[in-house]
Amino acid sequence: MFEQQPRRISIASMERANPGDANAYGETFPIRCSGMARASSLLAIGLLVSTIQARALADVLPNRGPDETEDTCARIMARANADVALLESPHVGIQAIRFPPSNSPDLSGWDAGSRQIQVRSFLEYSLTNLIAGTRTIDLAEAECRQTRAAQPVKAAIRIAADQGRRSALAKQLAFLSEREPEIARLEQEAERRVAAQLGTLAELSEIRLLALNLRQLRSETEETLERVEAVPGPEPSGPIGPLVESYRQATMDMESAHTRVRQVTPWNISLRGGIATTPASSSVDWFGAVEVVYNLGGLFRPRAEATYLAARSRELASGADEIIPVAYAIDGALTASVSRLRRERQLLELREGQLQGDAVALVKAETLRQSHAAIVLRLQHLAVEARLIYLRELARQRETWERHHGQ
Repeated sequence: MFEQQPRRISIASMERANPGDANAYGETFPIRCSGMARASSLLAIGLLVSTIQARALADVLPNRGPDETEDTCARIMARANADVALLESPHVGIQAIRFPPSNSPDLSGWDAGSRQIQVRSFLEYSLTNLIAGTRTIDLAEAECRQTRAAQPVKAAIRIAADQGRRSALAKQLAFLSEREPEIARLEQEAERRVAAQLGTLAELSEIRLLALNLRQLRSETEETLERVEAVPGPEPSGPIGPLVESYRQATMDMESAHTRVRQVTPWNISLRGGIATTPASSSVDWFGAVEVVYNLGGLFRPRAEATYLAARSRELASGADEIIPVAYAIDGALTASVSRLRRERQLLELREGQLQGDAVALVKAETLRQSHAAIVLRLQHLAVEARLIYLRELARQRETWERHHGQ
């Protein structure tokens, strides 16, 4: 996630390496072996140190992650830990340098007249990468929080069109299932009337059609309920707006964490130390370097980052691909649906009253088709009741949106 930038401006650099000049640069350390053998042994020591540090880092990194039972957060933290393992570990290397034969000092200040080749093994550690590694973990944790904040919003959006329908459909299905024996009894009664020549085939056909409509409604309700229940996640119990604010804050925190990681990019602060030797000499000396590098483009970066964060905030609120405007639009649609459901319920309640009045009037009337009319009215009443049960429960489930909108 963080890449070391090319070194452009060296502000401070110092190096000490002279395997043999004890007067100018300190005491030498004679080793009785060939130059390449000494370099190989030093490289092995460096690799050993690096391996020990890498193992220690690997033991610490898993403890930085959040709950690993969440697959998404586990993936995010694993990726961050992989990046940090590289950022916070030292570099180990070996160099072979050829100096031009001359009696004058080379660019490092050494007398290279008799030493044309120098072999160095070194260990390098970047303080900049250490800071970047810490901020990389902070970024991963912010990304995980953003993922958790987005989950309920996305789930609410996914099932928003069916909000409240699960309970309403279940109640409607239970009502129709309970009334199935009554529907069958009314249909059988009409068939007996025709068999006794007390009714006509047209009347029987009308009753069968009404019974069929109720059974089709039951089948469609059961099918729709299965589809609604197949959508994972619980239904939102209230407006999505409050969840959106948490998601907005978590997203901006994540973007700010990205910015803090990028703030390190212009800098490179590193420490390098190692041992240098030459094939022509039996002595070994150490060298060390501190390097501070800064990319001047970093002077202009803060303003661009501030512009980026402001644009990202606006994008969250109005972007076509963002979930925040979708969530607010769904809240508005669910709020408006309560009024529509209430109007439809009032119409059906009026029809229910008419059917009840017709049934009372039919009891007082004495006609040859009284039994047939009573069956028809009862089947029509069952259809209205089933629809009213659905509408009342659905409106009750969505009243929270209307109350929240009125506040």
